[in-house]
Amino acid sequence: MMDEEETLPEWARRLQELTEQSGLSQAELARRAGISRDTYNRYCRGLTRPPRQKVLALASLFGIEDREIDPVQVRLEALRRETGKAEAARRDHPAPPYLLSPPVSGDPGMMHLRLDADIRIETALRIVELLNRESSS
Repeated sequence: MMDEEETLPEWARRLQELTEQSGLSQAELARRAGISRDTYNRYCRGLTRPPRQKVLALASLFGIEDREIDPVQVRLEALRRETGKAEAARRDHPAPPYLLSPPVSGDPGMMHLRLDADIRIETALRIVELLNRESSS
């Protein structure tokens, strides 16, 4: 059986570490970050992924970079910026036929993929096969 700490998302583990290192209560840290204690507690327990603006506020509170709390979210933001720059450079071309976003589960090892494209049947079947393997593991 997996240890509970191993199943926590990275941002939750980091917030727990930072909370402990600060010597302050969750209530005090939440107040200073402008969020409720219950919200902060949900972040620390891995139940809710903090939105980007809250990660920035928490990073500022702890005096660290946002990537030290949630590196996946930071990488995703960088990818969005790069995609936006590429799209601006190619205004005559349609947007990419896919969209990557954080997973609903909050699992830092996962991404949500939305695909909207006409593709060859063989390619579609390979994608479905890969997705089926992912869901069964």
